[in-house]
Amino acid sequence: MTTIHDEFLELAAAAIDFDLSRDERNALDGHLAGCIPCRRRVSALHSDQRVIAQLPPYLLAPAAAQQVRTRVQRSGGPARPSALRLLAIAAVLSLLALAALAVGAELLRRDRDRDLTVVPPSVPTETPSTSHDPNQSPGPGILAAGSTVEIVVTGLRVRTAPTVDDSKSAKLDPLLGRGVQLQIIEGPVTADDYDWYLVQAIGWPHRGWVAAADHDGEAWIEDRSSASSQAPAYAAVEAALVAGLRADAAVNCAPRREDLPARAIAGVECRVNAAEVTRVGAYHFGDARDAATTYLERMASYGVGPASGDCAAGTSGDAAWMPGDGKAGNDPDRVFLGATGPWVVGRSGCYLDENGTANVRVTCGSTYVGILGRDEDLVALHRWTWNAADGPVDAGDPPGICRSGA
Repeated sequence: MTTIHDEFLELAAAAIDFDLSRDERNALDGHLAGCIPCRRRVSALHSDQRVIAQLPPYLLAPAAAQQVRTRVQRSGGPARPSALRLLAIAAVLSLLALAALAVGAELLRRDRDRDLTVVPPSVPTETPSTSHDPNQSPGPGILAAGSTVEIVVTGLRVRTAPTVDDSKSAKLDPLLGRGVQLQIIEGPVTADDYDWYLVQAIGWPHRGWVAAADHDGEAWIEDRSSASSQAPAYAAVEAALVAGLRADAAVNCAPRREDLPARAIAGVECRVNAAEVTRVGAYHFGDARDAATTYLERMASYGVGPASGDCAAGTSGDAAWMPGDGKAGNDPDRVFLGATGPWVVGRSGCYLDENGTANVRVTCGSTYVGILGRDEDLVALHRWTWNAADGPVDAGDPPGICRSGA
């Protein structure tokens, strides 16, 4: 990164333990709003800080503490390192402390070090409730404890608790990639509109909670052993969904008949696996208003309101591609979201999901299309979605992905 990025990362690291001035806070917030890599670095800094805070404190006995203090005073004091470097050193030392604890736990129980006092952390008494009885056979769509599943997205986040609330659940790094296998230990637990499973990554140290699918039900992990070797035949409405997609989006498609988005009548899922995109889901609704209502609700669940942001510039947001947004008009072309509106039914939006992966959502008449990207690049995914086979679409026309082949 350039020097300016390092300066803002220094500010972000300092803000963990110290109050910034108003000008510093405004400058930091303004930079992070437009810099995705820095936002991810700052998120990782906060995750490290939460992990460090959860470690049991270790207190040196007074005699040992005095020895350390005396040696520091004799050294004359080195130059003060940066806040970012201090936090990185603290994270490394914490990981080393965890490793030392694992190796020496038995020795510590037998012969407690006289110079070291361990203060045990408080133990939370609240435990999440599962939505499935482990003594019963798993129902449709439920992954059984002991089974092995495979990650089917580019990056999957593992957390220390089944929630996206960063104050209650730390993120484990790095993200796990497509094809990594996970052993199901427990679950599902439903929280934050996700179904969570406690897993152990095979070949990785990650042990924690993962969400099985996104809010639209598109899978992030799958039990490949239970998958049929031959895709079922399309119903007429499913075949029409595939035919309505641009040719390069209608690749490796199969019907999707479980966990459809709210109000959806039918759906198909296509594993595109292109440079910008990994998967496309298309869903048919009773009418355009149902499709738009489900779209707006999904965008709101990721904090994106109508007529906000700018996907073409890399900022999560929503926009109408039909004219007349916010104005009265034909009822079949207008919907309300809570007390806001009227909003036209032809819309396009984008956001970063729980895994930091770019997503684009569009509506085309009674069809709602979800596009999952390969990384955090909202600009590239938005461009891929909007281009028609022969180039950019004209203003007022639907997104190019909704045009069948031509």
